[in-house]
Amino acid sequence: MAEDKNKETSLPQPDQIEVYAKRILEFVKANQSAITVAVSAVVLAAVVISGVIYFQKRAEEKAQAMLGKAIVQAEAAQRGQASAAQYAGVKPKFEEIIKKYGSTAAGKAALLKYADLCYQTGDYDTAIEMYQNALDVYNNDEGEIKSFILNGLAYAYEGKEAYGQAADYFNRIVMDKSAIMKDQALFNLGRIYGEMGNSEKQRDAYNRIVSDYPDSMYYHLAKEKLAG
Repeated sequence: MAEDKNKETSLPQPDQIEVYAKRILEFVKANQSAITVAVSAVVLAAVVISGVIYFQKRAEEKAQAMLGKAIVQAEAAQRGQASAAQYAGVKPKFEEIIKKYGSTAAGKAALLKYADLCYQTGDYDTAIEMYQNALDVYNNDEGEIKSFILNGLAYAYEGKEAYGQAADYFNRIVMDKSAIMKDQALFNLGRIYGEMGNSEKQRDAYNRIVSDYPDSMYYHLAKEKLAG
């Protein structure tokens, strides 16, 4: 049979992987400087991130150690019924932690402990300032911590005999859906309204305990207040 002279001769096709590899090499040659900079940037970023993590860990460890010592010192002073002068030596320990390591978990915990210590020693203005700072620090937290801070603010204002502001913070606990200790806050509200001479709101607070919290430890106390 005669060979078909019109049929084209089949040429060998280049390997696709080989073509792709050549293209990558050509790209690298053409963009060598840019690629070197990009790789260097990635390596530098990795080094920086590792360094930040390392120093954050070190800061946390130092803050925790300092906080532990400060708490032990504060509790020893409380057991010994320390004078204001003795407490004056404890407070700077917490202030140092807050100033140097305020962004760490231990630094945030120091803020709460310091606020509580200021309240217990009658330094209500500083306690209010620290509790307010804690409210900003823990602004995304719900439940127990937020309730604790609001409760502290209410008690600190009560210590200053600023009963209207104390009532406002107890009310914030009552109105907060995520809050705990609402029955306690209601009982404190009744007590505060009594100090303010507002017997109607006082009774409303006690009535809410009786109607909404029958299992509360404040239930019988609220009933006694209403009966008396």
